[in-house]
Amino acid sequence: MNRALRIALISEHASPAAVRAWANTNPYHASKWGLVGFSRGLGGEGREHGIRVTTIIPGGMRTHFFDRFVGQGIPLPDPAKLQDPATVAASIVFAARVPPESAPQELILTPMMETSWLS
Repeated sequence: MNRALRIALISEHASPAAVRAWANTNPYHASKWGLVGFSRGLGGEGREHGIRVTTIIPGGMRTHFFDRFVGQGIPLPDPAKLQDPATVAASIVFAARVPPESAPQELILTPMMETSWLS
């Protein structure tokens, strides 16, 4: 916590599974929906202490996350349709720089061409 300003930010990171659901992934969805609920509650509890909680819900990113699925018959996303992780990092910096009288609760940040949001 920045004691001079008496403001702190907790940045939680979920996934699109926190706001959408796909078949055969119930435990994963439950954990992500639970994280959003936990973050909302934590944000409410922290306000009087100057603590803001922002949940970042990024869509697909060009990382090595999908490498584990190669050869398993799971459809892999086109890397050209994913976002740069630096874009997501910039959104976290944005949330931290919001003036202290406001609290960015949740930010859903998806690649423009990510197909999972179209179905």
